[in-house]
Amino acid sequence: GDNNQRSNSNSLFRGHKISELKNEAKAILRYLEKDKKSRVDKILLAKLLSTRLIYLGGGGSTELNQTDDSNFSSPSSDRNSKQLRIQTMISNWFSFGLAASKEQNPMLPKLLDSDGKIANPGALEIIEKSKFLRGNSSKHTVIADDCDIDFSSVFVGVDGVESKNDNSKNETLPLCLELGAGSGDWIVSQAQTNRNANYVSVELRADRVAQTFSKSIINSCDCPLVNLCCVGSECVAFLKRIKAGTISKVFVNHPEPPLQTGTFEEADAVDGNEHAHMLNSSTLTAVAGCMKTNGGGELIIVTDNRWYAKLISKTLLKVMRERKVSLISKDLNASELHQGERFQNVNGDIVQVYVGQPCEAIGHRRPSSFQGNGVSYFDRLWRTGAGSHAEVRDRFIIVMVTQNKS
Repeated sequence: GDNNQRSNSNSLFRGHKISELKNEAKAILRYLEKDKKSRVDKILLAKLLSTRLIYLGGGGSTELNQTDDSNFSSPSSDRNSKQLRIQTMISNWFSFGLAASKEQNPMLPKLLDSDGKIANPGALEIIEKSKFLRGNSSKHTVIADDCDIDFSSVFVGVDGVESKNDNSKNETLPLCLELGAGSGDWIVSQAQTNRNANYVSVELRADRVAQTFSKSIINSCDCPLVNLCCVGSECVAFLKRIKAGTISKVFVNHPEPPLQTGTFEEADAVDGNEHAHMLNSSTLTAVAGCMKTNGGGELIIVTDNRWYAKLISKTLLKVMRERKVSLISKDLNASELHQGERFQNVNGDIVQVYVGQPCEAIGHRRPSSFQGNGVSYFDRLWRTGAGSHAEVRDRFIIVMVTQNKS
């Protein structure tokens, strides 16, 4: 009965978790077996931590008890850019290893008071050379003076990885986001396969942010992935810190569905009555605002849950009907995909769901080791037989593109 099914499911999940831990341990051992000269030294690691990891707030296993624990991921008129840079750097210092990479004692005196003001300027001197803390007098500042994230500074060349001649190219590559990136398997493989784009992973849980950053260092074949930045934040709060019209692609892979209750008509209700899930109206509106216009931006959603694909489609139609976004469904012609359900609102806007396997046609690059069964945590989980609402093979895919202005 239900108890046996639950017991079998729990057993599968436990076995899968153990297998994942073994794989991570093997990756660490392979890294340690490398010649010492080919490993990332502490100086380079400090540079990467100062630009390729941005923690704006969230949750998980990382404790930030040395800092002001208010939610500084939300834009606030009483917080200037320098305070935001300090808050972010403190997270890296105490929680993500920046202190160790600089061979400094992480237990610094409290830097900020309860209002977010600098309480100990002397202690701040230890970390103030980071690019986060350089104001408008510096050419490269990760957090700009208007508190937006300046990705041209995030992806500036790092000495020891690229030659200086490649720096300008690296800063201007297409920018791709993954929302809800989990522990980073998919986006690390994408950044490694496609060096002609910059990737940003966005994840709420701090422990998963740290896992993704570690994989960008340890799992890379030749050198650290300098075309990957790991962000810890709630999605909408992060998207509000991106300049409008700058993102080429936004990927969402296997987002967590809400509880499967109620009717799909609830997606047409006001925002407060929507299902509790990441891809609600607010998120979709914020995503559309960040993407390049006139066909230059794409939103690519992949789920294994037919019910959730329908809910996402209905939510997209809602924001399209209310003219909060200007998106159209992209026509796809690939052997791996076929047309599934098609949805339409009263204005004639359409969302087409495709069924099949993620492929190059939707921007999913295949690593050289690809064996036709996926590279993510979820792909490996499916192969164990776990998942009650998941399709074992089929994925439900939605691709929306920014509309050309007439």
